[in-house]
Amino acid sequence: QLQQKGYKINLWEHAYIHPTSPIRKALEPYLYTAFRTYQQEGIPPFRPLLMDDPKDERLRTISDQYMIGNGMMAAPLYENKKSRKVYFPEGVWYNFNTNEKYEGNREYEITTELNQLPLYVRQGTLLPLAEPVPYINTQTVFNLNCKIYGTPTATCQLFEDDGVSYDFQKGQFNQVTLNAAKGKVKLTRTKGCKIKRYQLKGYEFIN
Repeated sequence: QLQQKGYKINLWEHAYIHPTSPIRKALEPYLYTAFRTYQQEGIPPFRPLLMDDPKDERLRTISDQYMIGNGMMAAPLYENKKSRKVYFPEGVWYNFNTNEKYEGNREYEITTELNQLPLYVRQGTLLPLAEPVPYINTQTVFNLNCKIYGTPTATCQLFEDDGVSYDFQKGQFNQVTLNAAKGKVKLTRTKGCKIKRYQLKGYEFIN
């Protein structure tokens, strides 16, 4: 949970992209951790591209793309169109739906099916995707299938608590680390509490 201006916010209810999207539940652990970072460091989970690449002057005029956490970029479609121009900041980016690669500092005309989310993943990202669950409560365990984009080594950290109480303020939480190296992914956690909400199910390296 996150307190902002006196309000109590349940992140498991608010950490989503769109209620009808199949990716909504898959990104729950990733987004939950992004909101934790917001609470601790003040970095918004959804933010302008310029915040992550302040030296790229082209980003000063782009208002219809945004970052989701540290590794994902969204480029929404409008007016039922299936294509649009997307500018990619420095680096290499991957189409979340097709794994197609894009070189940064360039603009592309991108076609996206209307039933897909126009999401792009930065090279070097280890993205944990949770298998669907019918509902979320304090007993929910997320089976994670990780995608590692364009690198043999990558790390991702997840925030793990009961998702309901403020016990995390008393140290009742774990820091879960997913580490990719030598063709494998390992999950380790601190021992702040006995809660285990995440378990590693599988992984895929995308080149």
